[in-house]
Amino acid sequence: MPLTKVISDISLYYEKSWQQIEGLQMSKELANLGYSWVHEVGAKKCLDLGCGDGSNCISLKKIVSEVQGCDISPNAVIKASRKGIKAKVVDLNHKKLPYQKSSFDLIWLTDVIEHVFWPDSLLSNIHETLAQGGHLFLTTPNVSWFINRLQILRGKTLYDIHPQHVHWFNQKRLLEILSNHGLKIAKFSSYKRIVPYPLSLKFPSLDKLNFIGPPDNVFSHTYAVLAHK
Repeated sequence: MPLTKVISDISLYYEKSWQQIEGLQMSKELANLGYSWVHEVGAKKCLDLGCGDGSNCISLKKIVSEVQGCDISPNAVIKASRKGIKAKVVDLNHKKLPYQKSSFDLIWLTDVIEHVFWPDSLLSNIHETLAQGGHLFLTTPNVSWFINRLQILRGKTLYDIHPQHVHWFNQKRLLEILSNHGLKIAKFSSYKRIVPYPLSLKFPSLDKLNFIGPPDNVFSHTYAVLAHK
């Protein structure tokens, strides 16, 4: 199948998804961690790549003077625009981002990099779009999380676990790819999910066993990184 057809199908998938879903599409724990880190660095102008319906943008606007967003889904962009967010349709699989060089001092990239075909190209574009000294806040799932390991031992593939993920990262790979693109780690944390969803939903009292903590390759479900140019 031609790659252009694959990308077109993926665009259609997210467009249909945003007809039905709304709200924050990441863990609220890591979102709150990100907001606290952003507050510390004192960013003035933020770009949310893969902004969805603008839920993160609304929270970021309480911290950052100017917030813009973009998403592959026109439906998502419409929803974000209705919330007062300056947003436009952008496919992060394209070779260039439609923004000027060094035009943002904060880029927010949460649970997105695993969905793009060329993460190296995306990070190169991010480095170009960030102002000198600017920061990137990034989250992405840990492929080595113990539940993923157990599912693979039971015969499942990564595609079975999450078919929308094109790339997967562990701690080593994530730090390597950021370093390769001139991004230096300022903070590194993770969301430790000891009790997997939906078990934690069925038994809410068990959710207290999940927490923000130092990154590792076994119990960290999702990594969170603040890197700077």
